[in-house]
Amino acid sequence: MPKSPPSAPAISASRYPTSSLPRIPLVPDDVLKRNNVFCTFDTRFRRAARLLQCLWLKDHNIPTDTTVRQEGETATVIGFASNLHSDAADAGRNFLSQSIHQLVLRELLLREEGAAIDEERLFANALSSMPLTFNLLGPLALDLGLATRCSGGCSLSSSTPSNTLPSNIRLGGAKAASSLMAPRSISQSASLPPMGNTQQSSLKSNTPRT
Repeated sequence: MPKSPPSAPAISASRYPTSSLPRIPLVPDDVLKRNNVFCTFDTRFRRAARLLQCLWLKDHNIPTDTTVRQEGETATVIGFASNLHSDAADAGRNFLSQSIHQLVLRELLLREEGAAIDEERLFANALSSMPLTFNLLGPLALDLGLATRCSGGCSLSSSTPSNTLPSNIRLGGAKAASSLMAPRSISQSASLPPMGNTQQSSLKSNTPRT
């Protein structure tokens, strides 16, 4: 009997080298569909990012928010594998450490009224810039020594709480990252005026939650 062709190996983010690519790969539709991350209006970048987030969650055994609906012989997958299951979201699995999760909970309790925070995206969407901001900058907010080294030696005020982010950059995605990484001290960043209504409104997305 002829041998059946070997099945394709499962995709895993940890199986490939970490060297950067010269450009964003064009991920085929069937690869996205096979991993339950196909979204018709995703850009080239977001297609690749959504797949990468899905693979990262899978490699770290973090359950995702996908269900299978059976209709006769047809099985339909509902949800994206780049979103966390509610139990994983509640446990803080969208953050790199429990200390960052605790920082997030504290910032939520102390946030300004009307702050542009989408808690569903923060805790359950691995593709959102909200958890990215905390995962990137949280360790600096928790360790002023680390923040000083990363800022090239800019002095940090000893009176600045080490477990808070400046109010004007809380949950601001890429803009937050560029604000804190600028060559100024955290005490100087904290003294900047709060964002106006126009800037806050720009953080609220009108696109479907994916």
